[in-house]
Amino acid sequence: MSRVHHQRALAVLAGIAVGLLTFVGQPAAPAADVGVVVDGGQKLQTISALGADINPHSWDNGKLKPALDLLIDQGGMKTFRVGMDMIDWESTNDNADPHTFNWDYYEPIYSGRTSFDTRHAGSNFADTWHVIDYLHQRGIPDSGIELSFMGPGPSWMGGNSLASGMEDEFVEEVLSAAYYGYSHGHRFGLFSPNNEMDISANEGIGMGDTQYADILNRLAKRMDVLGMSGVKLLGPETCCNTGYAAPMKSYPALMSRLAAFVFHNYSGNDNGAAAAVAGTGKDFWVSEYANWDQTFTYLDQGAAGLQVWEAYDSVYNHAVLNGHGSDPGNDSLPFGNRPLIAYDKTTGVYTPRDELFHYGQLFRWVPIGARRVRASSGNRNVKIEAFHDLRTTRLTLVGQNSSESAQTFSVGVRNLAAPRAFQYFQTNSGSHMARGADVPVSGGSATITVPARTTFTLTGLGGTDGVARRAR
Repeated sequence: MSRVHHQRALAVLAGIAVGLLTFVGQPAAPAADVGVVVDGGQKLQTISALGADINPHSWDNGKLKPALDLLIDQGGMKTFRVGMDMIDWESTNDNADPHTFNWDYYEPIYSGRTSFDTRHAGSNFADTWHVIDYLHQRGIPDSGIELSFMGPGPSWMGGNSLASGMEDEFVEEVLSAAYYGYSHGHRFGLFSPNNEMDISANEGIGMGDTQYADILNRLAKRMDVLGMSGVKLLGPETCCNTGYAAPMKSYPALMSRLAAFVFHNYSGNDNGAAAAVAGTGKDFWVSEYANWDQTFTYLDQGAAGLQVWEAYDSVYNHAVLNGHGSDPGNDSLPFGNRPLIAYDKTTGVYTPRDELFHYGQLFRWVPIGARRVRASSGNRNVKIEAFHDLRTTRLTLVGQNSSESAQTFSVGVRNLAAPRAFQYFQTNSGSHMARGADVPVSGGSATITVPARTTFTLTGLGGTDGVARRAR
């Protein structure tokens, strides 16, 4: 793992306050002091991923199901990166030909009859397939499931850094596992074969940018031969270096199979991701981050996908190897990151943390395929994002009042059909995605009061009130 300033525009909206949201005990709101303008005429990125990174090693004979249910039902997660840890299961070479799978060697491993990394936390492929199958049972499509590999590789390939000349052997190892799962009914639509190869912290197998691009291209060609047409690649999953995107662009086979460029970021900026992928026709995702407040900045900088590290307290082999112990949360809590769901290893109970509900305010009501449209706030304490789903006409505003006092503001919708009323939900220290009174809309305008330190959502289907208002 590794660690984007919110765009604000002054746009004070004149209008009549037609609806006011208050909660029991809240004093009458003052006159509107924040102007929020949503302009449907300014269309931005289309959202293609909203979800979290999950550790399949926590399956534990199905005891993980309540956590996955929380992520889907409460958090609204739609995209899951299933991270298999570590890439060292081929402890000795299966055979001398990297273009021929030795199923006598691989089958016991991929079927789950053989565990590995038992000197650390332990791994078993059956757990990965069980998690993927359960996600399908819960309605997550292939396109929302990513098979991902992380951690160091076999010592004979180079261990922490892939030795020169071992490119085809690496492709054989990761592709044999992916193909086994895919061809045995454990379907996934996204595949990322390596993790954070740009740092030396046991996060993945170290590779240079050109070597990595070459490997992905070899992988893409072999996937074609195997008939894995339903699987797209993701990469480079780098910790810190968006420059890994550059050599990837020179391989047509790779680019035709690439779903999106994906990067990790914990620092609150895109680290040049938008510039790195410009002109490719591909989106970029932030596939690892851990601070809800940074969500607004990543979206403003163009991220079409967001995935949270990590979904629940779990134990990663590579974190044990890094000296972080074997208690759940060993690859998050030591870095000051709180997974969305806590796990009590004594009782086996999963309990949602506050963070789950903040992310849920966005993930639950914004569908995959929704288009982000321009939204601006006239108050530095109020961040705002807006999304329009053309298929359903749903308009969703997600915002944050980061100040220590309630904020009253007007919302004006332009160049887009507004709903007759917005449903309102909020998360703060005293409420988790609690629904408040509906906020009426008249002439494309509404007025609302949001408590201090609160994440909020306004959402509704476009209605007859929503006659598009042109920007002046």
